[in-house]
Amino acid sequence: MKRSAAKRITKSLAIVLCALVLLFGLELGRERLVYRSVSKRIERAHMQLKPGMTKSEVQNLAGAPLEIIPRKPDEYWRWSAREYQGRLWSRLGLTSMKGHYDLIVQFNGEDKITKIFGGVN
Repeated sequence: MKRSAAKRITKSLAIVLCALVLLFGLELGRERLVYRSVSKRIERAHMQLKPGMTKSEVQNLAGAPLEIIPRKPDEYWRWSAREYQGRLWSRLGLTSMKGHYDLIVQFNGEDKITKIFGGVN
């Protein structure tokens, strides 16, 4: 009787362990997918941006910026895929500072693009 109870416990622990490993792998994959999606969105937006475009046109293409930096009379909007590497990736030490798509757009006092900076850092 004790032997079959031990087998059931061992089997249950193995199932729980497998489930945890599977969830861990799925979360790593989800974080990677989000990162790649954001990176591609920023890159596509960069290719479509042109001087003279308005803030609303930029936001429609690139989404909300991570940071808005006021430097009167100009304003800078910043996007970076690096910020979307994920908590789990970060905790495991899998994140890096280099190799991410960044985009910075400079707007003049009339809220139109004057300069575009972007690419892989």
